[in-house]
Amino acid sequence: MYIIMRLLRNFAILLMLIPGYVAFASSQEYVPDFKGIFSRLTANRNVYNAYNDSIRMPMWHTEWVDLFSRRSEVIGAMYEENGRLLNSVYSYFERDQVPDSAYDKLYDALAGDPNKKFGDPFIFEQMCDILIPHYERTEPMDSVRLSFLYYFDGRAQYEISILGDMEARKRSFASHSRAVELGRKLSSHYQYPRLISLMSLLTTNWIRDGYMSVDDGLEVRRELQKCISDEEILMSIPVAHLDVAREKVDSYGYNLIRNGYLFDNSLMEKQFADSRIDDMIDRYMAAGSLGVKDFCVYQLVLVNRGQQNMESALNRSLDYYKKHSVIPDRINVAQLAKMYSPLLDLIYFNDLSNIPIDEKRRNVEFFCDQIVALFAARQDWQLDNLYIGVLMKLIKYDRLLRYMTSEEKLRFLDEMMVCTHVATYAHSSHVAALAEVMMDGIVKYRPELLPKRLDIKNWRGFIRKAAMYHDLGKNGIISVVANAYRPLTDHEQMIIKTHPVRGLEFLALDSTLAVFRDITLGHHRTYDGKSGYPMDFDNTASPVKVLIDLITICDCLEAATDPLGRNYAHKKDFDTLIGEFAAAKGVGYNPDLVDMIIGNKDIYERMKYIVNVGWQDTYYDIYEQFLLRNNE
Repeated sequence: MYIIMRLLRNFAILLMLIPGYVAFASSQEYVPDFKGIFSRLTANRNVYNAYNDSIRMPMWHTEWVDLFSRRSEVIGAMYEENGRLLNSVYSYFERDQVPDSAYDKLYDALAGDPNKKFGDPFIFEQMCDILIPHYERTEPMDSVRLSFLYYFDGRAQYEISILGDMEARKRSFASHSRAVELGRKLSSHYQYPRLISLMSLLTTNWIRDGYMSVDDGLEVRRELQKCISDEEILMSIPVAHLDVAREKVDSYGYNLIRNGYLFDNSLMEKQFADSRIDDMIDRYMAAGSLGVKDFCVYQLVLVNRGQQNMESALNRSLDYYKKHSVIPDRINVAQLAKMYSPLLDLIYFNDLSNIPIDEKRRNVEFFCDQIVALFAARQDWQLDNLYIGVLMKLIKYDRLLRYMTSEEKLRFLDEMMVCTHVATYAHSSHVAALAEVMMDGIVKYRPELLPKRLDIKNWRGFIRKAAMYHDLGKNGIISVVANAYRPLTDHEQMIIKTHPVRGLEFLALDSTLAVFRDITLGHHRTYDGKSGYPMDFDNTASPVKVLIDLITICDCLEAATDPLGRNYAHKKDFDTLIGEFAAAKGVGYNPDLVDMIIGNKDIYERMKYIVNVGWQDTYYDIYEQFLLRNNE
């Protein structure tokens, strides 16, 4: 009897140590330690960032492969831990009855240090979706907490919108506007969220995207100016934010001209713009010496005033850039934006200058080298999305691309892909190695499967390019693709599924890439065409269906056997996976291709070698070809 009582007592103690059972074992309502959870998530993300950034450091073959292996082990454990932490929050608020105090504690965990924890907009989105409805229905409505939450949501949604989600951009604007609206009704002591939302709205991007007019922007500027002139409000605002707010107010007119009128004079009336340009000239004259960005803008102002031609602006700006712009070994996303901006001006000057085409081409070669160097120096910090907006602009920027040959465009694309996310490029390279072996098998054993409509002399070279470009769209959503430190949210899963369609934006870089359209679109559709994504693409009707099927097999094979970075699934061995392909042939996979692999030992063993051993050389070759060269 005594032994039974001891066992029951130990079991009760064990229950008390399990969060889900604390409410049962204690008279006091259990509430998760939200602050501790978010502190741990932040610490894990910092470790994740440090591992990703270290991939770019110079090292030998064995060191680099060992680093990738250690990274995989650490991040795999981190992924599991972070999943448990987040699920403890989600499951708690999915209960039928949650005390008000729990919402308050979650709010306190988020609001206590938002800038430190704001590296993960998708988690903030999840938390805002829990908290905002609660405080909206609270009687009386908690306007103070709501004003903060709408600011948090606006900021998170804007980061998400950079990945191409325009509904998130719309929600960002609405949330910032709601924070401002709520703040207007609060006392002077609670104006902080109103002020930082006004700061967020005081950018020319909202005008460019059609959410505000120039007059709306100036009204936001006046309201922000009024806030930072109110002595009572100043008492509740951190000094650092006040300095940023003052700079925003002072530079808004300049930014309207810099980011708008000088490049698109339809944004405002000439008379209004001229007065701002006069102010800008006075500012430059008073500065004495100018940074590279301001110097380039000043040259454009002089062109606009008829005081010099575009060739003079180009020559002066290019000389100034070469003398004063030095790319450090490592730069953060804000530095990248600052250093990238004058390159855009130089590209603009170069395109509109009346100089020989060969000189324009030489300049473009220099600009591309500088852009690649900037991206190569970028610190790989998870969920800094600004650089993605830069990348998406570049691949469509005709003022740059029109002076490049097809070969130069593709080389530039390859370099930018590696600098954006080496693991995605490595995945594509690994898929390409497998695809080459499969194509050898088709040519040797099943040549009748090859598409008759394509006039291809080198099928091996063709399928390699198709494999290298099948995941191009991931470069436009890389902060989600690279988010291996925790399970993805539903919103992130939705964004991931856009990458085949987004790949078309990259394929538009050069007309020679159009032939890979169906393969890029269809590589996540099943063989029978009944599932996968995007659903509005009919892979079964494609004239290159067998090539889509080939890339699908190689893509799945690489992902499932990846020894380094697929934290959402356990690595499988080659033999087991081929058995699974055989079981699913005719539905998920092309039966002719699966049978070709299984039925020909030479093809089977070559693919198995690439999966088991060859990946090491594939990864290090990329490192030597791109990353090591950029570090020299």
